[in-house]
Amino acid sequence: MRQAAQFRAAAMGVAILATCCLLLECKDHNAIAADNWMPVARIFGEEGCKDKNDFHTLKELGEEFQRELKPALQSGLMTPEKFDAMYEVSKLNRWLKQQEASGSCIPLKDGIEIVIDERGDQVVCARPRGENTCFWISNKSIRPQQ
Repeated sequence: MRQAAQFRAAAMGVAILATCCLLLECKDHNAIAADNWMPVARIFGEEGCKDKNDFHTLKELGEEFQRELKPALQSGLMTPEKFDAMYEVSKLNRWLKQQEASGSCIPLKDGIEIVIDERGDQVVCARPRGENTCFWISNKSIRPQQ
């Protein structure tokens, strides 16, 4: 239960941040080193998926959830309780539960060091340092370590 609460809190923060960025038309921040090795400090937790198509599905479901949140965010009526209720019944939540249960997608921790194994259009396959498996994530979520 504690892990679910932490995930909901992280998801709420990501959804609100992403929605605010969409509303404010924030700029893309790419910071990928040319030599492919880059220790990074991640700004916020993100799900990583072993399969690139799964990551794109995750992104689409996340964007759909953000569109569902937009009216409540704009009205100023969003509360943690309302967010939890909306998230609990969302397609995003149902899909993530299935993917996490199968190990196809996992939450990646903030501040981990990664190696970039592959690059795609606005996505990278990032492998946590010392691990064998890479996970597709948005290239917007990685930053050089300061």
